[in-house]
Amino acid sequence: MSWSAEGTATVDNATIAGEPTRKVNLSIPGLSAPEHGAKESQVAFVAAKQATSTLLESGALGQGNFNVSLSGHANPGNVPADGWVNDCVTIRITQS
Repeated sequence: MSWSAEGTATVDNATIAGEPTRKVNLSIPGLSAPEHGAKESQVAFVAAKQATSTLLESGALGQGNFNVSLSGHANPGNVPADGWVNDCVTIRITQS
């Protein structure tokens, strides 16, 4: 069902194999999620963390320190259920 996680990230310029890039250190300790839809919530959480890293590595937000908040909703089997919100993921990255 509904899930959330918060953490921080640091983005620094780096050089890997002679190529300029960005080094991202993403620290999101864990996920709060209910028992129902726990597997689906975990899959969405991992995907949201990967998307966060991709956004930060792109340089679209510059470098430095960031606060990260991930949240969403995952129904069992990722199937819409009457009376419940449909599956969703929200990623919020703010400079700190």
